[in-house]
Amino acid sequence: MPPNIHDPKIIVALDYADSKSALQLVNQLDPSLCRLKVGKELFTSAGPSFVEQLARADFGVFLD
Repeated sequence: MPPNIHDPKIIVALDYADSKSALQLVNQLDPSLCRLKVGKELFTSAGPSFVEQLARADFGVFLD
């Protein structure tokens, strides 16, 4: 049975201090294969606009 690309099971933790560092990893990822976890430190430094940017790129995102 093929994987459901709309519900990826892989979660990539973006445990970075700034959005520039996080985006270096994000730019190598396929949003159909993974979701992203934005940690407190990154959210505090980058803000909600960073999360919106990830969502616009079709990533599933959650905050932790």
